[in-house]
Amino acid sequence: MYLPVNESNIITSESNPLLTVVLSAKQQGYDNQEIIQEAQRVAECNGDYAGYQFVLTTINQIEFLEKLNRPTIAYNREFLFNAIYQSVLSGMGNADIISICGEYCNLDDFAFCQLTLEYILVNRIPSDSEQAHFLRTVDSKSSKGLEVVCELFVGLKNIYLTNLLRKVLENYIYQLYVVSKPVEYFLDLREKIADNWVRDRLKRVASLIAKETCKELDFDVITGVTPTSAPKSLEASDAVDEIIKSSQVDLNEAGELVVSVLKDFKIETEFVGAKSGPTFNRIELKLARGTKFSSVANFGDDLVQQLGMELGIKIPPMVSSVCGRTAIDIPRIDREIAYFRDHVDFENEIDINRICIPGGIDVNGNFHWINLCDDNITHVIGSGRTRSGKSQFLKGGVLYLARKYPPSVVRLALSDVKRVTLGKFKNLPHLMAPVCKDAKSTADMLEFLVAEMELRYQEFDIHEDEGIENIAQYNRFYLGRKVMPRVVCWVDEAPEMLADEAYTQRVETALSTLLRKAGAAGIHLLVYSQRPDRDAIKPQIRSNFPCKTAFAAARPEDSYIALADDKDRRAFHLLGRGDFILRTNEFDERLQAPYLADDEDVEYFRCLLSEAINQHDPYVAWESELTFDNFVKQLYLNKGLVDPNAVDRIVTTKEIKIQDSIKNKPLDNADLYKHGEKVEFRANYDFNVEFDAEKKNQILGLHRRGYGAEEIVKEIFGDLPGGRNGDRKFTKLKNAVERYIRSLNEEGNL
Repeated sequence: MYLPVNESNIITSESNPLLTVVLSAKQQGYDNQEIIQEAQRVAECNGDYAGYQFVLTTINQIEFLEKLNRPTIAYNREFLFNAIYQSVLSGMGNADIISICGEYCNLDDFAFCQLTLEYILVNRIPSDSEQAHFLRTVDSKSSKGLEVVCELFVGLKNIYLTNLLRKVLENYIYQLYVVSKPVEYFLDLREKIADNWVRDRLKRVASLIAKETCKELDFDVITGVTPTSAPKSLEASDAVDEIIKSSQVDLNEAGELVVSVLKDFKIETEFVGAKSGPTFNRIELKLARGTKFSSVANFGDDLVQQLGMELGIKIPPMVSSVCGRTAIDIPRIDREIAYFRDHVDFENEIDINRICIPGGIDVNGNFHWINLCDDNITHVIGSGRTRSGKSQFLKGGVLYLARKYPPSVVRLALSDVKRVTLGKFKNLPHLMAPVCKDAKSTADMLEFLVAEMELRYQEFDIHEDEGIENIAQYNRFYLGRKVMPRVVCWVDEAPEMLADEAYTQRVETALSTLLRKAGAAGIHLLVYSQRPDRDAIKPQIRSNFPCKTAFAAARPEDSYIALADDKDRRAFHLLGRGDFILRTNEFDERLQAPYLADDEDVEYFRCLLSEAINQHDPYVAWESELTFDNFVKQLYLNKGLVDPNAVDRIVTTKEIKIQDSIKNKPLDNADLYKHGEKVEFRANYDFNVEFDAEKKNQILGLHRRGYGAEEIVKEIFGDLPGGRNGDRKFTKLKNAVERYIRSLNEEGNL
């Protein structure tokens, strides 16, 4: 509705008695709120809600006219934006808003009003009632078929309502898949629907069913589907041939535009090519001879200013150097989701010397795995702001390891101080300890892993004659008899844990020890935080992680820390939702992590979790016999106070496993070991040192002369043999000397 006005821009009311009443009330001095309240009272009495709505709309339009109908040459743009925004919220029609703006604004302001209205319609967040009404409309149409629901896309501008409709349709398509509709059903349905987003989802489901049923798809019917015999690529980014071609043309034009703009800035480049990934489109340029990369490295802001409209970008794109070329990554407006179920495979044979977690898809559509057995990876550190996709990445990694590998091949140790990410995995048989929920239990778990590491090295020492020095050699030598499992320790929100000063020292010491030595023993650390902080995780610890996974950072400074480079701000330009950089000494690539919709696709998540819990284990695992519960009991023997030498004592004296039936009797070799070849362990490796009277007097004398524990050991026992055995014996003797001196001090004999 548009209010009638005469040639003098005065509202006329001859044609509508209700309008006459409203204008009369305005002339008598009633304010707008009083008129609306009176109209509401009359509507409640008479049931004339249509009249009330007419009054409400009339008042809003009068307010809008009053705001614009003032003597001025040009309006303040912020004033115009707010006036239009309030009019949209009040329910005023788009045509009415444009008509009024055209009547009272000059040409420049009118053009601004048109763009403002378009922007508001696309980007504003609908109210709860609007969303509820929209969902009711979708529900009413769903009974008539998917093609009828898709008609709602026509004329739908708002991105929030569009995404809401897509989520509903995605669930609808999934339900069709669950009830085992044949592949022909999805192909026929796809032909009836014009919306490309829905067509793509139907195509993906058809491709998945075809793969499960070993059925060949006709490429004339569904173009762009990867053949089932080919390696898996990013199915979600495949599209109909016509769309691929038109998209490629757009990218080539975009590349030429970028070259032209750079030339205006006196930067000579050559357009090499363009690629389209699930998250962004990459334009590759070759810099002219003599042109430094630094001249274009910070060009993102200028690119938004110069080509923001043409390229559809609102934030500076990432600019990086890739294989001798300059890559400019333009965010995709129609960003695709890479689903976990489309890219993981649990059917391939297990390789016990290649333990992987899902990485992500690169711009070429290739899927990359993170092989923890690779010397360039071993331990991983990562960070990411809220909604960066870090938590989904962690959950996907844990679930994949648990479902892919039996407990004899992979064991898990999980710490989730914030208690929001890893609690769902508390029943996995792979767990070496309960999921840690505070700094104390995490410190206990990390020290437990240190003890486990030392016991593994002792196992390697037993087999030194066979040339075994690490887990890979051990598992190759004993292949077919027993497997030494890899241990993957996930720590989420490490700074939260390290902030507890009571346990900081214990955690830092255990982390340092594990990072230096645990990789060869098959123990891998993956430590994550929401915001990297130089003070939270010390640089000495951070530098020992060979692999970095940097998710979207909130500040450039966070990117510098996450990527261990004071000039690398790429993580600041990442787009969130699984967009991350995987960096090792030999690999540096931007990837899109697969999305594990554990809160949306609940049945799929529960199914994988159930299979992980109940899977058959075909291997026999090597066991150190060290259990977490017994370790903690040994750790807190002294009235609940932690024993700083507990790890050393437990490993060297082999106080490992106490069965309920023998808790009150001494342990012997039979109690301690299952494997016959280990029964002589105590005789060969007992370092529970007891000094005779002569040694005690020597220690006392040297201590009174100011000798430290290390100097006392060297003076009394001389040089010890080299290698791990010598190092261990020296450490045990030093600890024994320190304990003896401490006991003398407590007894007052010093």
